[in-house]
Amino acid sequence: MSAPTVSDDFPGQDLPFVEELIGRTVISDKQAGAITQQLNRVRARANSETLHLAVLGEFNSGKSTFINALLRMPLLKSANQATTAAATLIHFGDEFSLQVEFSDGASVSATGTNCASLRNKVDSFAPNIPEGATIQQLLDLVTVEPSVAAHVRQVEIAVPAETLGARLCIIDTPGIGAGVDYARSHDAVTERVAAEIADAAVVLIPADNPMTRTLTSFLTETAGRFLHRCVFVITKMDHIQESDRASLHEFVAGRLAQITGSRPLVLGAAAATMLPVKQLPAHLQEPWAYWQADFCNMEESIHRALARSRTVIIAEHLAALLQSLLVELHTTISTRRADLDAEQRALEKNSVVELERVLSSLLEKCRREIEEEVEDSKAKTRQQAQKFESQANQVARELLDGAIMSSLERVLDKDIPAAINRQQAEFDNATDDSLTSLRNRCENVQRLFVEQFETSYQNLRALGLKIRVAPFASVSGKLGKSHFKSAKSFVAGSQRWRKGTGMVTMGCFASFPGAAIGLVLGLIIGASSGFLSAIVGALLGCFVGFGISAMLGAYAGAKIGKNMGNIAKHRREVLTRMLPDIATHVQSTRTARLEDFDRAKEDVLRALDDGITSHTQAYTGAVNRMIEEHQEKMSRLAAEAKQVEIDSAELRRRSERLEERRQQYRMAAF
Repeated sequence: MSAPTVSDDFPGQDLPFVEELIGRTVISDKQAGAITQQLNRVRARANSETLHLAVLGEFNSGKSTFINALLRMPLLKSANQATTAAATLIHFGDEFSLQVEFSDGASVSATGTNCASLRNKVDSFAPNIPEGATIQQLLDLVTVEPSVAAHVRQVEIAVPAETLGARLCIIDTPGIGAGVDYARSHDAVTERVAAEIADAAVVLIPADNPMTRTLTSFLTETAGRFLHRCVFVITKMDHIQESDRASLHEFVAGRLAQITGSRPLVLGAAAATMLPVKQLPAHLQEPWAYWQADFCNMEESIHRALARSRTVIIAEHLAALLQSLLVELHTTISTRRADLDAEQRALEKNSVVELERVLSSLLEKCRREIEEEVEDSKAKTRQQAQKFESQANQVARELLDGAIMSSLERVLDKDIPAAINRQQAEFDNATDDSLTSLRNRCENVQRLFVEQFETSYQNLRALGLKIRVAPFASVSGKLGKSHFKSAKSFVAGSQRWRKGTGMVTMGCFASFPGAAIGLVLGLIIGASSGFLSAIVGALLGCFVGFGISAMLGAYAGAKIGKNMGNIAKHRREVLTRMLPDIATHVQSTRTARLEDFDRAKEDVLRALDDGITSHTQAYTGAVNRMIEEHQEKMSRLAAEAKQVEIDSAELRRRSERLEERRQQYRMAAF
């Protein structure tokens, strides 16, 4: 009996199409990578000539005997209890060898002539193994000895069995329903092997205990993915009376039809008859020959089903691949269309017109806040000016009240200006604080504007909008310093009048006595020289005496007149002339400060206007670019969606054809 061969009628012509489609598809690199991996698995499965046949059955269902019968040698030892959840792979090899993977990650090999490494590894789990254990004994330990098998993940066996040929690999799976402690892990391994590794599976059903609840539950709840690739074999048929075999076969086939939804392939076998025996009694020779021939026929059926099942499973995987690609194509297009629709709504919601409306409202609010702050600062400045003028008047009065005629000039020239300038400094500091407060308020308004502007396009920023605008200009503003000038000129005219009056008065009074003295002296001096000389001397002496006395009297009168007079009157005179000048100075200073605030307001409003212009221009440019890019994306998406529809139609056509062929192969196989 020859080993099965892979069918040449394989739907592999779809693989290049899928590969080409992945290379130009709209799906993401991550999705393309996942589908490419799936494609590679299908290609590897298609290119592999090895066919995998899984053997499934309940614990103590005769799996080991059945596999040994397929190999025509007693390779596997039957276990008397559930042991491991490991799968055992058996393929052809020129010599008997083992490769054992343990749960700790170790992988140990053994041959008939070199078992030391595996013997040492097994000895760490079961110290009482026979000294010099053979490879067969080690195989029995790793597959059925609980203390060792519990640590085994997978066993790979190479045997020189001609029935395997170069293409068949038999997989012994953990027993179905191995008890509460093992059921979940055993069933999971069995399901994975049969669904993902095996091309077909043989499910063994003992004739003496057919269709148990455990087996039925496994087939119904766990085996759904691969039931259509299963061949069902009723074992130990030689234990059943010939008259009961047909009814047993019909019972099993009927129950399986209810579970699978179709009429499955159900065969019978007596596997033990294929194993060598020392001496067969004469009365058993004819029945054994019958069952051996029947077993060979069963093998042929399984091999044909296995070869056909390879095409079925590849078609299934390829159909799943096409379906995955179809779903990804439509999902990608739908996702991108939804993203672009959301982007469109965001662009409409955050249009330039909407931004201008928001900014206009914001600017009006900022203007009101700044103007309110300016008016508040100006009101405080007016109050400070009134206080400045009141205190300046008061200090001027106090200093004048304490002045005397001789100290009046110093008070007016130094003391009063110094005192008023000190009041000026207090006023300047107060208004400077108000200007600082205004500057801080303006900067807060600018920050508010920037924050509100940021909020207004934060949705577009998520779409990639990037705006760079110049920062707001800082609000400058410095106070112009002024000083109150000397008040000495307030009494300059009064001093000149008093000085002149004293000069005239004292000159007149002093001129007459001087003239009389000069006249007498002139007569006395001139009398010695005669009458005429006396007359001349008297006149000359009178004239000289008058002049000298008048000059001395005027000088003395000016000195005395300057520091004479009514000091109270002088104070009133100075105060009367000084208070309007103080008021004028305060008013001038107040006006300058109010102008400082107005300039600061103009600066910040100009900065806001410039900022809005700058932000709006940047926003407009960015949004316009986004709209252009959005339109380009929409155009590309439309073209890609059109191509996806074409590709989808082709994928659906190929999927339908694969499904038809899969059904044909499936019917041919079973």
